[in-house]
Formats: sequence, C-alpha cells, structure tokens
Amino acid sequence: EWLANWQRCVLDQAWRGLFHYQRRHNGNLFHTVLKKRSDHAELTDAAVAELVAAETGQPLSPEAFRKQLSRARRMFAELIVEEVARTLESPTPERVEDELIATGLMTYVKPFLHEDWRQRGILGEAH
Repeated sequence: EWLANWQRCVLDQAWRGLFHYQRRHNGNLFHTVLKKRSDHAELTDAAVAELVAAETGQPLSPEAFRKQLSRARRMFAELIVEEVARTLESPTPERVEDELIATGLMTYVKPFLHEDWRQRGILGEAH
C-alpha cells in the first residue's frame, strides 16, 4: 500500500507539473493531450485530437496532436525523474534508475532512457 501511495504521489506531481507548464506556455497542450489520451486509450489519435480541440477551442490536427503527445510524454517522464531525484539524498542517474524500477515508475521513463543515461543523466527522445 505504501508503494502504491508513493507511486500515485509522484505521478500526481508529474501531472501537476504538466498542467502548470501548459498554463505558462500559450498554445501548449501537453497536459490536455496526455490526459485525454490516457483517459481515452481506445480512441484513435484523430478522435482524441477532436476531443482536445473541442475542450480547448483550438484547432488540432491528428499530426499536431501526435507531436504534442510525444513531447508531453517526454516532459512527463522528465518530471517523474525530477521528482524521484528530489527525494533521494544523493541522486545519481543509477540511484534514480533503481528507484524508478523499485517503485514501478520505470514504464513511464524507459522509452526515453538511452545508453548514455547513466553517464549524462539526461533523457533522450523515445525509441
């Protein structure tokens, strides 16, 4: 139960971070596109893009939706890494990675971890 609460806390922080980023950057839809995609996983990108456009009043093509979604996923992963690192006494990439695995949060971050992650401590593009 503690682990589930901790995981939920980290994810909530990441969602809040995306929300605040979107509010500070005009035209950015990171929070909205990722939330709609996660809430409507069964829908096509085009259908979710329509939902986002209806909610925000901004036209959004499926291509623009996919681009925003890709960037939102990366930022979400970065926010998770930052939150986990913040809780560690001496956060190194290796310790952060170990904590991500132990807490079950690695699934959100793994697509962005490249071979040089442990040397650089920086996430890359999804692969």
